[in-house]
Amino acid sequence: MRPILLLLAALLTAMSPCRADIILDGLPSFGVNIGLFAPTGQSFIADRSVLKSIGMWTTSCNCPGQPLEQLQLRLLNGSGTSGTPVATRTAMAPNALYGFLDFDFSGVMLTVGQTYTAVMTQLSETPPGSPAGIYGSSNDYSGGMPFLSGVPQPDMQFSLRVIDDPLAANALQYSAKILCGLPDKQQAERGGGMAAYGMYFTAVNVHNPGTKEAFAEMKVAVTKADGQPGGVSSFHPIPLSDDEVIGIDCSAIRTLANEPTAFLDGFLVIKTDFNLDVVAVYTGAQNGQLATFGLERISGRKLNSPL
Repeated sequence: MRPILLLLAALLTAMSPCRADIILDGLPSFGVNIGLFAPTGQSFIADRSVLKSIGMWTTSCNCPGQPLEQLQLRLLNGSGTSGTPVATRTAMAPNALYGFLDFDFSGVMLTVGQTYTAVMTQLSETPPGSPAGIYGSSNDYSGGMPFLSGVPQPDMQFSLRVIDDPLAANALQYSAKILCGLPDKQQAERGGGMAAYGMYFTAVNVHNPGTKEAFAEMKVAVTKADGQPGGVSSFHPIPLSDDEVIGIDCSAIRTLANEPTAFLDGFLVIKTDFNLDVVAVYTGAQNGQLATFGLERISGRKLNSPL
């Protein structure tokens, strides 16, 4: 097992949301003519199983009153511009676009861990002779390769975003109860408050039993007193190599919840496409001595289930 606190701090400050969504969105430092350098594309490694959209950073003509330019994006198997097609979509570029043009790939199924290549072409020029551009920056994405005229370019990357369907068919959610800290003593002595007086601890262990890296994300949702809802954090990534285990303790939970001192009552929620072993361990102390101990195995629930 490895502690998650330092890992979590690094993830919160250094990572973009690329577990689930792959987003290569550094400020573009170059652009190329799509037509002149066709086929042009960017490969990536799928980390979720069901797509929502794929976008590439594009420019279009600043031509008010003219028909919009139509572009096509082909999703191919493997790394390169000659793979077998998975799906093809078209999109109309807004006038004077300089940014991501997203293509709707809703429902397209991918194999997690497999490489795919997004290849963009221009179907219409408005006016004729005004080709669209595709933009990128220096290469800092190890999961893929850009292609110009079908040739790999290892020193660059095209700006790309691959958005998953958050309610994918394979998506599972694990919800572990959390109790952390010391509740209000006066309320507890009057039979009120959120828990009996004492120090509470929660540690959630997450194990990847598979033979390849698993991708998951977690958030914390907490309650307030008197039946009021509390805050909900954003999701943060959990990369897990094969057979790896992490421990999410009260320190990590407080970091996620941005609650350094308050008594926390709520849930740690983990979302993933992978079957994981999730076990919550609960302890309580009085006067610095262990007073209670509990253990619960958390089952995954399919997110698209109507029940």
